[in-house]
Amino acid sequence: MSLIRGLEIQFDVIYALMLRESRTRFGKHLLGYVWALVEPLLWIGLIFGIFYFSGRTVPYGMTAITFVTTGVIPFILVRNSVRYGINAISANRSLLFFPQVHVLDVMTSRAVLETATVILVFWMIIGTHEIYHGQYSPKATATLIGGLFLGGLFGACAAFGLCLLNMFLGWIDRVINRLLRVLFFTSGAFFAVNELPQEAQRILLLNPLLHVTSIVRTGWSPEFENANVTVTYPLMWAAGFVLLGLFLMPLAAKRGYRGAGR
Repeated sequence: MSLIRGLEIQFDVIYALMLRESRTRFGKHLLGYVWALVEPLLWIGLIFGIFYFSGRTVPYGMTAITFVTTGVIPFILVRNSVRYGINAISANRSLLFFPQVHVLDVMTSRAVLETATVILVFWMIIGTHEIYHGQYSPKATATLIGGLFLGGLFGACAAFGLCLLNMFLGWIDRVINRLLRVLFFTSGAFFAVNELPQEAQRILLLNPLLHVTSIVRTGWSPEFENANVTVTYPLMWAAGFVLLGLFLMPLAAKRGYRGAGR
């Protein structure tokens, strides 16, 4: 019973932190939640406009909207998880003095909130598109959803490791924000892996985000499947970030940071 009670308390803490984070992230008014939908739509609209005016064709019979959406949303999912998670400790330092609240609770609450929000936005956009066309196009929904959750997991693990690293190297968050802008152009928003020459594939697939995007698109159409795209590669990066975070937690505790060494 003590284990069950402990899990209940942990769930209550994470749920309370999620409510707090949602207020901080979106504000108290509906407009903040609307922005969570508007921002991806602006990205998608911009890239769709580039496709339209440049005459860019979309491979394997996908519409331009679905191609762009399945490329942009996985990136936004990872970007938001990292961008808002990397400062999770500094933003919640006062809460960590409460014995019930620990670093992993703060990180988990932010990761769950961002993943749930972005995946919900994805299905709102895709659902509206599919209803408009009167069809349901994804061929492997489980793969599609699995790819989105893989992106959320990767983003959460990256945020965990980088958040702890940022405690020692305060410039890490600025570097990561600039790096994410560069990674966007190699994450698959504008192209599919199978369109590229083999040499270009080998280089660009060093970016784990491109694996995530490709898996999401494979869930839409099996023609996007590529032998060099694996679930393992992003998971290896995720595991590396987790190990980095776990290594740094006791070092952070020695600096007097409560909860970091738990």
